[in-house]
Amino acid sequence: MSLSELDPATLSSRYQLLCRASHPDPDEHPLPPAIKQALSQLDDLIHQELPELARQGSPDHIADLLADMSREYQRLAAFCEFPDLGSKVVVGIGGAFSTGKSSFINTLLGGPKRLATEVDETTALPSHLMWGEQEQITALNLFHRRVGLTQEEFLSLTHEEKVRYGSQVSALLKSAYLTLPEFPWRHLSLLDTPGYSKPDDERGHLSSDANIARSQLNACQYIVWLVQADAGVISENDLAFLATLRRDIPLLVVISRADKKPEEDIQAITRLVSDTLAARGITTLDVLPFSSRKKRLYPVEPIQAWLEQWEQSPQAPTFAINFSKLFFNYRLFLDQWRRHAGRRLHKINRILALADNDVLMKDAQDLKSMAQQECDQAEELGKTLTDIEYRLFQQLRLVAGVLNMPMPEPSAMDLLQPVIQDMAAMLRELRERRDLPELDLSDVLHDLTKAGTLGNLDKLLLRTQPHPALQELTEPQPVTRLAELLRQPASPSSIENLLP
Repeated sequence: MSLSELDPATLSSRYQLLCRASHPDPDEHPLPPAIKQALSQLDDLIHQELPELARQGSPDHIADLLADMSREYQRLAAFCEFPDLGSKVVVGIGGAFSTGKSSFINTLLGGPKRLATEVDETTALPSHLMWGEQEQITALNLFHRRVGLTQEEFLSLTHEEKVRYGSQVSALLKSAYLTLPEFPWRHLSLLDTPGYSKPDDERGHLSSDANIARSQLNACQYIVWLVQADAGVISENDLAFLATLRRDIPLLVVISRADKKPEEDIQAITRLVSDTLAARGITTLDVLPFSSRKKRLYPVEPIQAWLEQWEQSPQAPTFAINFSKLFFNYRLFLDQWRRHAGRRLHKINRILALADNDVLMKDAQDLKSMAQQECDQAEELGKTLTDIEYRLFQQLRLVAGVLNMPMPEPSAMDLLQPVIQDMAAMLRELRERRDLPELDLSDVLHDLTKAGTLGNLDKLLLRTQPHPALQELTEPQPVTRLAELLRQPASPSSIENLLP
């Protein structure tokens, strides 16, 4: 729709909303000076000092690490704007495009529609719903200014906004916060995230929505993931996305729009989704069917029971844990770099000890100097990274103190994660440390990879006759004979009776 097709009243209201959403000046609710200073320090550390460190030496996935750091900072900044979230258990509602997340939340609340339905449109903003004394909708713009919204304005902030109104106000806003007096849970907040995928979207929402959804869900205490019943299975895209979420966050899977399939099909779909997730190593609390149209057949009460249980188990915000994991990944790279440089330096020292040619010794000395510089650089970068991490956590503790909220730091167990190890490289490194020659494993590798037959295949498949002693124990009354033998004094003859 073009601007000329809008009536004057609609055009005027959209213009006023656009002005409010793009306003850069602080609003009437400024941040406390200590919080503002802490966020400024964190901004410098994450967006200036860390990229500068990365330019001197960084892992291949440094762009992802820096992007995750930036998103975590943005989420923390938004959190500081709405400190009421500090006392809430945040439950993230996630899923693919058009799986009925907003309709699901509306049904959970049991009241009028608070979120845009997903039949023809999708919510474009991450939206927190929580209890409040007054019904209010507040958004946070790109300049950290609060923007008050009417329900009509909020419902218009969808991916179809540009088509309908010729504007994209939602692109100027980062998140929305809805407080409702009738919200049933005082200590819980529901977070509606944008659908992580939209295959027919040509405006570039695919990557941004996926990143936003992943960042938001990874910061929640619990996750409810919706799978549309129409598909009959959980998609590979869903499985791939779920694999990128933190495994320590409890996950509840809901089969949405269950009225679209016969009851016996829903039972089969529920079992299939549960089995598929288990086969992929994704642990779930339960898989429950749901329908807003057939509430008697697929009631919402079992899902609400989980929410009631979660409200009784508040957990502290995970900012410190998330930042620590990102620093941990960077440190793994620096440690590996330092070890590899040390190995090269060790080899060069062995060459120098055995060399008796002046030319060779000069070349080896040059290589040693380069390897030593590399070791020193990795060591220095590690110290700088530790210093940046220390100062970052100083600011996090300051924020936690001002907001009077817990912010636990991770233990060593929290930082454990699967790492792909090169066993051959580890063996070579170990032998080098012990001054042992490197093994030639070409023959062994050839034997392991050449075609052949398994020598014990028949035994594994129980094609051969069992051992006589085992066969005898399977005959009638094996326990009686065994008991008699056990009652007899141990002797060579009694032992021989058990042997073939």
